[in-house]
Amino acid sequence: MRKKSWVLTVVSSTCLAGVTASAQESINIYGVLDVGYHRNSNALGGSANRVETRHEPSYIGFRGTEDLGGGTQAFFQLESSIGVDTGVSTGFSRQSLVGIRGKSWGQFTAGRMYDSMIEIVGVDPARFNSVNAVHAGNWDRSSGTYVNNAIKYRTPTMGGITGTLMYEFKEDGTSTTNAGKGIGAGLTYQDGPLRVSAAYQKLDGVTHRPFNELGATKLFGKTFTTTAASLVTNDSMAGLGVYYDFAKWRVLAIATTAKLDAGNTSETMKSFGAGVVARPDSIGFRPGFGINHQKLNGSSWTTAYGILDYYLSRRTDVYLRVIHQKASGPNQRAALFLEGPASGNTQTVVGVGITHRF
Repeated sequence: MRKKSWVLTVVSSTCLAGVTASAQESINIYGVLDVGYHRNSNALGGSANRVETRHEPSYIGFRGTEDLGGGTQAFFQLESSIGVDTGVSTGFSRQSLVGIRGKSWGQFTAGRMYDSMIEIVGVDPARFNSVNAVHAGNWDRSSGTYVNNAIKYRTPTMGGITGTLMYEFKEDGTSTTNAGKGIGAGLTYQDGPLRVSAAYQKLDGVTHRPFNELGATKLFGKTFTTTAASLVTNDSMAGLGVYYDFAKWRVLAIATTAKLDAGNTSETMKSFGAGVVARPDSIGFRPGFGINHQKLNGSSWTTAYGILDYYLSRRTDVYLRVIHQKASGPNQRAALFLEGPASGNTQTVVGVGITHRF
């Protein structure tokens, strides 16, 4: 812990020194700190009460740019996850990338970054309410997930349309995000109150823990009875999402499919979600609610959620959130995202907390 704190202090000091060193350079510190009381009604048979981050992921980031002339910039981004309840930092385990961009030709980035499914996160109703409410297991990667050894090209925006192309090089075989190679693409259309986003991602060598992440005891003909039991698959995900703003509300809908290949067999998870939230540009109350439904191998998960959010300012809010999941299927247990399996087919999380963005 002392070493991690020392590293962050050195990086912060270096960044601040860089701001004064050159007028052509710009370095910013940013992030999110979220913490609150959190109660899980059924965590493997018993209730769980904690103080931790479960509404919005907490992190600290460093972002810098350098003007190269002619409308061209070099830039970098470093992000570290933080457990506000413990103070534990994970190093730069979120994004760590370097890139170059120009107004007329777009941008290239290289390093560890979000995969192509990030294009639909902005239209996923669950991500506007609580990270616990995202699709079962996040196996369609709709909550925003990282890949290593990646390069990405983003087009300039033309006629409201922005596209991305991505390639992930094969890892060393130990990463749970992509031990193999991958390809991805995304497309977003934005026109005033309307946004439509589509994304595709193929990744080899992805590690899944069916019992821990889905509450599933059987998959691909194998039995999973412990939270650590895992399998490795080659995954192909695709998604389409849309939102539309009217009056003080934003209506959102998303549909995804995730095909998992394990040797000579494959399974497909299909997901759909819809929700309504207050438009994210106001101070005061911002209520929201929605529902997700997933199906895989004869099992299904339905997750309903609601949040009563009050923004004290544009950066700070306090909230009350409720997320409930009901699972069905042979020996199927409920398992909200990041919560682990219940002992039965239902699981409920209630939380109150505060979030500050800087």
